[in-house]
Amino acid sequence: MRILHVPLACCALEYLAAVDTGLLRELPVEPLAQDPASADILLVSGTVTRANAPTVRALYDAMGASGRPRHVVAFGACAISGGPYWDSYAVLPGAASVLPVDLVVPGCPPPPEGIAEALAGLLDPAAGDAAGAPDLTGSTGSTGSSDRMSASPVGSGR
Repeated sequence: MRILHVPLACCALEYLAAVDTGLLRELPVEPLAQDPASADILLVSGTVTRANAPTVRALYDAMGASGRPRHVVAFGACAISGGPYWDSYAVLPGAASVLPVDLVVPGCPPPPEGIAEALAGLLDPAAGDAAGAPDLTGSTGSTGSSDRMSASPVGSGR
């Protein structure tokens, strides 16, 4: 699957860290697709504003031209809810206000490992927990790290 990355703010660096360090190497993905028509996953990382929302939506719409299923991942607090900028007149309350979001990866910033585990869960729901979301807590059943959260599937589809 091909990932079209929409780097809108600082979370983009965390995604690029995941790509650069090889965290996505084990997954059947092309992490930096150049053409929306060939992409299967739209990864929104950063703040969706009133100014850039039409462009983000146009990229999503261009993905549908191929007729293949498409998925949207909101990566980071700003892409999920507007983050610390939620009360600005220019900031939308997350990518879900303009796109049907399938999966969210929380954090500010989210850890690079978070996108690898979330994509693994999206590509193979059996790899995640009972709800189909991968466990990003880092726990093995005992005490997990409290500063990490789990990716969450959003909605049920199109």
